[in-house]
Amino acid sequence: MENAERWVRDLCWAVNSPSLLGESALLRGSENASLGAWQLRPEDVDREHLSRELSERFPRRTGRYFERLILYWLEHLRGCRLVAHGLQVRDDNRTVGEIDVLFRDEHDRLTHWELAVKFYLQVAPGKTAASDYVGPNVRDTLERKTRRLVEHQLRLSERYFPDVEVRQAFVKGRIFTPWQTRPATLEPKRAGVSERFSPVLADDHLRGRWIRHGDAATAFATDDLHCRVLKKPYWLADQTAQASGDAMFSSGECVVFLKNHFDNRPGPVLLSRCRMGSPAPEPAQPLFVVPDHWPNLHEED
Repeated sequence: MENAERWVRDLCWAVNSPSLLGESALLRGSENASLGAWQLRPEDVDREHLSRELSERFPRRTGRYFERLILYWLEHLRGCRLVAHGLQVRDDNRTVGEIDVLFRDEHDRLTHWELAVKFYLQVAPGKTAASDYVGPNVRDTLERKTRRLVEHQLRLSERYFPDVEVRQAFVKGRIFTPWQTRPATLEPKRAGVSERFSPVLADDHLRGRWIRHGDAATAFATDDLHCRVLKKPYWLADQTAQASGDAMFSSGECVVFLKNHFDNRPGPVLLSRCRMGSPAPEPAQPLFVVPDHWPNLHEED
């Protein structure tokens, strides 16, 4: 049942974790329910049923995994009626976009949600623009993603599904700041950016750190933390030193693993770092390790 426990933990994280973006950034001009209105307990989830649903065509990409978890929650735990999922929108035989999910909520309101789980690395300390929050795939930035959500994806239902009463971008994730620096804040909206587009991180958004591979050995030598390598699609829920699953590495073993990894491929590595042997479980410390020349890369992660 190891996978079932992990899936339940990730499902609760997908529902309960704070929004990555502030509501004003994504929901302007729409009638919306609060993004923080729901909480899910592990005991509310039928593990066997969840396992059956996820085991069929299990997604290997983190975004697809997150999407499956949210759809499961909507249909099987909230009791919403799914109307469409991954709906291609066409206009005069031309595809103009895709709507992630249309559903009838508990009040029978036709609802349009765009779903995303995003991990962005702040490229420099201090005040920074939305374009300076970059994904492991460097073509993905906070500014680009938010602009597309607000100015394209959420607008599809305004034009093609006028019966929609609620439009919402359901965005979770984490912001990673440079190793041993203070988190940055977004600069005020810049000139030339439309009034509908104003990306603001939620005050309580989840955080982590990132470090370049060349600095990892020195940084790890000064602490006694152990590391777990998080493999896709399991990048969601926080973990603790006592959590079962992939083997834990000592800091020294992790340095060797990272050298072998970056000698063979350029993709960033996501670590969960914990102190072993603590009297009580400690929150994990998420850490992205990136190639030395990141973000001057163009490879897919």
